[in-house]
Amino acid sequence: MHGTDEQNLFCVTRSEVQTLPDVYSVQQRHFEYADLVGKMHAMMRSSKPASTFSVYIGVFMATVSSRLLRVSKLFLRTARASTSKHEWESEEMPIFEYVPEKGKHRRKVRLYGWGYAATGELGIKEFLRPTYHESPLEFTHKPCIIPFGDNHPVSSIACGVGYSVFVAKGSKNRLPTAYGTGVNAYHQLGFHPHNISPEQGIQYLIEPREIPLPLRFPDSTRVTHVACGKAHTVIATDKEGVYSLGGNQYGQCGRSIIENEDYTRCSISHKIDGLPSDVTQVVCGMDHTIIVDANGKVYTFGCAMDGQLGYKSSWSNWQPKVVEGDIKNEKIVQVSCGADSVLALSDKGEVFCWGNSEYRQFGSVTTDMQVFEPRHLNLKIGPVRQVASGGSSCAVLTESGQIYAWGYGPLGLGPEQLFKGSRTLLPPPLFGANEFRDNIYPERLFAGLMHYAVINSKGELYMWGRNEFGNLGLGHARYQYFPFKVITANLNCVSNFRSFKVSVNCDVRQVAIGPCHTLARCQTWL
Repeated sequence: MHGTDEQNLFCVTRSEVQTLPDVYSVQQRHFEYADLVGKMHAMMRSSKPASTFSVYIGVFMATVSSRLLRVSKLFLRTARASTSKHEWESEEMPIFEYVPEKGKHRRKVRLYGWGYAATGELGIKEFLRPTYHESPLEFTHKPCIIPFGDNHPVSSIACGVGYSVFVAKGSKNRLPTAYGTGVNAYHQLGFHPHNISPEQGIQYLIEPREIPLPLRFPDSTRVTHVACGKAHTVIATDKEGVYSLGGNQYGQCGRSIIENEDYTRCSISHKIDGLPSDVTQVVCGMDHTIIVDANGKVYTFGCAMDGQLGYKSSWSNWQPKVVEGDIKNEKIVQVSCGADSVLALSDKGEVFCWGNSEYRQFGSVTTDMQVFEPRHLNLKIGPVRQVASGGSSCAVLTESGQIYAWGYGPLGLGPEQLFKGSRTLLPPPLFGANEFRDNIYPERLFAGLMHYAVINSKGELYMWGRNEFGNLGLGHARYQYFPFKVITANLNCVSNFRSFKVSVNCDVRQVAIGPCHTLARCQTWL
């Protein structure tokens, strides 16, 4: 190791870089999940005789009964040891109430991550520089606490391909600042000089580090929004406009394209011209950028090969331009784009679409494979609250709390229904509602490349879709064809360089989904 301890804390050395995988050439991996519950699910999906299935049921119930018996005995021993004989025999157990002093109870924000971890995108340096396990961890299929979130109050999160960006209070002025971790090959996380070759930037950050921005008033300017694409990052501020970093092959950073640009030596953090000051949302597709302002106007720039800019053209454009078409006189309040298919939501609850339609995502308005101009998507399901567009499918959340999905891939409707040409309702019980909890309903909807996440009214997180790297956080690496709850207790966590289990219960507030990893911003219950 060379250089100062501070530099080595955040980066990897040149020899270590050679051992890290190339995030763009990661091959699919198959993992095995052999617990009894998994076998039961597999039997339920198969056509094996009922007798075989009954054997698994018997084994499962016997195991559960045995464990419950052990827990009961342990409880009895603990209870007897902690109470007097008189109290035990009279069944007058003491009751203790712990109430925090008035004004001192404050719910803590906590940050979790799971999925692919080999390039530093989770920001847990112990995964890549292990002390107590033999080799670096390539992935984790259960949620893990990200230590950065315990020391920096995080207000927003975003995921790119192999990297993550957080908005958190800075250590100097305590104002919201952008931090990044993971792949930095295109300097999408900013130029951080290498301690061996200062003229070249660090290509991997294994722990979050502040993203440098050329602000005129750094002591009073706040970062308000962040978004990540395949290899570019866009950061909006409250007083000094919008900045971009990273790959600019199609003009997705809002600056002129430089042929054969050497990103290993590029230190550009570009302020984008031609944008309004009152930005309310920033969205990145794979290679294009979408900006929404307070008036509901939509600006786009970058790659246009599939019509994702909404300009009636497939020519890429680096200069921000207002999108018109059917949204010309509409006030857009939300936009979603997981790759190159775009959904937009108006303040009236109407849905509009443009971009890639290879899997009939927009089949109700056209048979073309690309939609080059915004079109009204009449779903006939009432006002829509939120839209979510993935790589080959779409989903919406209505004002009545119902979720509809269509397109191609794991839609949440089971392994036999991987394609739907029109919107199809996902039954409410899939998200926690039942006869005993009839007031449970989906509140927020998120889309990744080929997977989705839903937060219900209880703050519970449900996910489904592709899962090669455990990026659904379900404890395995198989495709999940129905929404399944992500458990936020007994999490595998890393602290003080050691892996152990903790019991943490929390409400999920925000989810960011990358192609191979996931982040969640939560609030603890206590």
